[in-house]
Amino acid sequence: MIKRITNRFFLGIPFGITLGLIITIVFAYLTNQTFYQMIVNRFGNYANNSLDNLTITVILWALLGSLFFVAALIFTIEYWSFVKKVIVHFFVTISVFMVIAYALAWYSLSVGGFMDQIITFIVIYVLFFIHDMVQAKRNVTAINNKLKREDNS
Repeated sequence: MIKRITNRFFLGIPFGITLGLIITIVFAYLTNQTFYQMIVNRFGNYANNSLDNLTITVILWALLGSLFFVAALIFTIEYWSFVKKVIVHFFVTISVFMVIAYALAWYSLSVGGFMDQIITFIVIYVLFFIHDMVQAKRNVTAINNKLKREDNS
């Protein structure tokens, strides 16, 4: 299991970095920025220059990608019910995500900022969940149709 976690962790790194870059570019367009700034200087106490800030940001993006790739292993636990897997996955991902998202300055430490981020996370989570359920249903239907054809042969 440690090997699977390690593999998933490293597979998630490029995903997280790419997703972080895409999110910041989209946000820049949505907020009509004419100058792209991929980071917010929230790390002022820890980093002395913009290169250090960039490095910290990329590391946090990588951790986000790794979070989702590793957390997906929750769905491989065979003795848990599907509902338990979804609940545990949701709370693990939202908990870690909110900490990293705050560090990335994706929301302010206020009730409104926190709630906006939570709602955004839930909406995206539900959309991915629906997509995955539709895909799973298609896969099951395709397998059943293939089995029926083999039985009729």
